[in-house]
Amino acid sequence: MTYAALAYLDPREVIAVKQTEAPHHRSRTGYGNDIPTSWLVRMTDKRWRRIYVILWSNSGTAYVKTAKGNLYLGAWEPTDFVATKPTGYSSYCYTLRHKMSGPPTVSYVDLPDKCFDNCKTLASALRTAGLLEPGNRLTHNDWRLEGEKVIVIMPLRSVWHSLTLVKE
Repeated sequence: MTYAALAYLDPREVIAVKQTEAPHHRSRTGYGNDIPTSWLVRMTDKRWRRIYVILWSNSGTAYVKTAKGNLYLGAWEPTDFVATKPTGYSSYCYTLRHKMSGPPTVSYVDLPDKCFDNCKTLASALRTAGLLEPGNRLTHNDWRLEGEKVIVIMPLRSVWHSLTLVKE
C-alpha cells in the first residue's frame, strides 16, 4: 500500500496572521475533521485562509485548505509569525522582471521603513531580503520613488532587469 506525501505550508508563503472568533462547528464532542480554529493566515496570493484542525482523541493536525489541497502546518504555528514579525518594517509587494522573456515574479517582502533614505540602505535591505546579490551596488540613477511605489532598475548588473516595490 502506498500513501500520498503530505504537503506542508512554507512559512515564507505567509504574509499576515490574524485571530478572529472561531466559527461554530457542529461537533458536540469537539472531535472530528475540518474543525475551524480562530486563526487566519494571509498567503502570497493575498487570500485569507482559515486554519482547520483534524482532532481525534487527544491529538490534532492543523492545516490550511487551498485549491491544490491541504497544506499541513507541521511544527509552524501562527504565533511564530506574530512573534517574529520585526517592528519598524513594512510589507511590500514586489514585481521582479527578468532579462529573459517570461512572466514577472510577484511576491512579498518585509523591508525596514527607513531603507529608502539612500542607495546604501536600500542596497543593504535588498541584499538581506535576498533580492540583490552580494557585490552588486546601487547608484542614485538605479532607483526612484513614485509615491508609495519604488522602482529599481538594474540593467546588466544582476539576473533581473527591474524590481517594483509597492507598500501594502
